[in-house]
Order: sequence, then structure tokens, then C-alpha cells
Amino acid sequence: MRAVVRGFTDRNGGVSEGPFRSLNLSWSTGDDPGRVQQNRRRAARLVGWPEDLPVHTARQVHGRDVVRVTSSRGPERGSPGGRPASPDRWSDAGTGDILVITRPGQAAAVLVADCAPVLLWEPSGKAAVAAHAGWRGLAAGVVQAAVRAACEAASCSPEQLQARVGPAIRACCYRVGGEVIRAVGRAVAGDGPQDDTGWVRREGESLFLDVPEAVRAALIRSGVPPERCGLDGRCTACHPELFYSYRRDGPRTGRMAGIIGILEG
Repeated sequence: MRAVVRGFTDRNGGVSEGPFRSLNLSWSTGDDPGRVQQNRRRAARLVGWPEDLPVHTARQVHGRDVVRVTSSRGPERGSPGGRPASPDRWSDAGTGDILVITRPGQAAAVLVADCAPVLLWEPSGKAAVAAHAGWRGLAAGVVQAAVRAACEAASCSPEQLQARVGPAIRACCYRVGGEVIRAVGRAVAGDGPQDDTGWVRREGESLFLDVPEAVRAALIRSGVPPERCGLDGRCTACHPELFYSYRRDGPRTGRMAGIIGILEG
């Protein structure tokens, strides 16, 4: 029997300092690499993932490309698009915004600071997916691509999947232009109405995007039952004590993660 381990980190419980305080998980922010390594080990423990097993990440590009993890040890040296695991056991699996795992001993993580971390899994552990969804990814169809990838990997239908959407920026804090709403709407709502949905808020001439609600709408439109689409509900920009936020703090801030893994039960 397989077990699916999953969770979302916040900014607490780590060793980073300054604008990266405290559980920053990204190399690319300017944080001290040694502290990031310690934080990544702690993050694995926080979600219940064994420290001696690797966690696979990807170079995220706000698209819908799928990275299929093929090894429980991490990419071999010289393999296309990947690098071997670092001392913290986190391994670069390639370029894309959707990571698919199918074997016990594999875990996948996406890094975020306002975008939504999206976790999908087939309940018996046949496959699991971690996806990174901001407005550009939503417009590109990343949620629909993630559902398809999970169903293909698990040989199941969308109705059989479980989904969880982590903390992300919400309509209370995310003012956008009409072109963003239209781009997201084409992917999420098709030709249907947009202003009367749960993921758009209008105040006079201003428009605000709710990223987690847009992800949830895309999941449901892709066939995942509403009762299987869990939503964390907290806004990353509203809570500086809990979350990093690129929108609030600019580029010198940390990254959180959505992590999912498969273990042999």
C-alpha cells in the first residue's frame, strides 16, 4: 500500500535572516546557500518527507510544460535537463511548471511567493503532481495540463483525483489589468462570463484577481469534483509574518514550497 505525503510550507521554522527570514527554499533570491540547504532539510521534515530521500524541483517558467521524474535518486549526471542531487537532497529535474511522480521514494516541489502551489494525487498513490500556477500559468493552461498529466500517469479519470491549492495572492491584494483577466478567463472560463465568478473582483474601474479561486475554477472545469478541490484560503500578501510575497516585498524575498511525495506504506 502506498501513502501520499503532502504539505505547504510558510516562512517560519528556518535559519535564513533579513528579507529571507526564515524558511527560504530558493537558491535564486540572493540568500546564503548554506542556509537554504538547512531550510530544505527542515522543509522536508515539516511535511513528513524522509530527509534521506530526494525532493525534485524544476526551473519554473510560468508555462505548462510537464517534467516527468524518472528516478527516485534524482537525475543522473549528464542527463538531459537535469542535475544531480545537492547535499540537501533536492534535485533539479528539468524545466517546466508541472512535476509528475509515479514511484515510491519520489517527491516533487514547486517554489512560490504569491503564485499558487497546486498538488494533485490519485488516492492510492499511483501518481502525484506538483504544479506552479500564477496568472501567466493559468492563462497558458497549466492547471488543465496538470490534471491531464496526473490522469495519464495514474491511468485514472479527473473525478478520481484529489487536489489541494496552497496559499497564494488573492483578490484583496492583487490588482491587475483587464488584459490579465481576459487571458486568465479564456483558459479558466472559456466563453463564459467572468465578472460574476469567484475569482474576479471589481471595484469601480479596478479589477482584482484571486489566484487560488481561479485555480480551483480551472480544476473543476477540468473534471475534478468540487468536493475534492481543497483551498488553503490564506492570502500571501496579507500576512508578512507567515508568507513571502513578491508583490508585497519585491525581488528580495524568499520562496515557500508545495511538496508532494509517494512512500511505500
